[in-house]
Amino acid sequence: MDVTEKASETPLAEGTTGVSAKGQSADSLFPRDSKATSPYNPGYLARIFLDARSFFSTEAALGKQSYLALACWIIGTSLAITRLEQQLIKAELGTSNLNLNLFELILAWHIFWPVALALGLLGGWLVWFVGGWWFRLRIKFSGDSNPDPRMSRMVMVYAGLVSAVPHLAFVMWWTLIYENYLTAYAQDFFLTVVLFSLSFWELFSAYRGVRTLFPVDKWRARLWFIILPALLYLTTFGLVAVIFALL
Repeated sequence: MDVTEKASETPLAEGTTGVSAKGQSADSLFPRDSKATSPYNPGYLARIFLDARSFFSTEAALGKQSYLALACWIIGTSLAITRLEQQLIKAELGTSNLNLNLFELILAWHIFWPVALALGLLGGWLVWFVGGWWFRLRIKFSGDSNPDPRMSRMVMVYAGLVSAVPHLAFVMWWTLIYENYLTAYAQDFFLTVVLFSLSFWELFSAYRGVRTLFPVDKWRARLWFIILPALLYLTTFGLVAVIFALL
């Protein structure tokens, strides 16, 4: 049976059965004032990684506004740290316009985390509004002519935790064992490999969420949520690898 058909048979919350996710508004499917179990409970959070369809089709608590706001902040902070990493790469290539003394100061842990968390607030806002707009547009390209704006953003945000949560966990671990972020970044290549792998799993989680909650065409959804983004990731990573190999 197709995964989109299974979603219609999955209970959305305890005591509610036989309700299809497709065609309903986000507020009715995932009410903002839901008192159900938090999606940040480890057992539920693990579903994003292991069973995205179940995560997106069964828990009414996923739509609670405070949970979504926290997810946006987590992703925004991860993006802020990634932006700092990009500046490190530019510094290594000699193309950064930042004052190196100031940049090294920012990479000290007692300054790094406040800066990353503050920038994460702005990044989370951009993820919700700009990223959400693009995510919803891709759902339209996949076959749903009028996807619910809030529900489409919800799928994007929670799928984004697949790479953002491990990223922040790694950096928190670095905080305990390295003197500053610069030292950690220079010595631990493992994070790059792990995050690169998780970025592809994030694509799959987003695809499963879209297929579960929206009436989209399977192959068009695969094109817009897996194939094209994966090609972009591979191209970008390949260019960076070539540049460093030529140094």
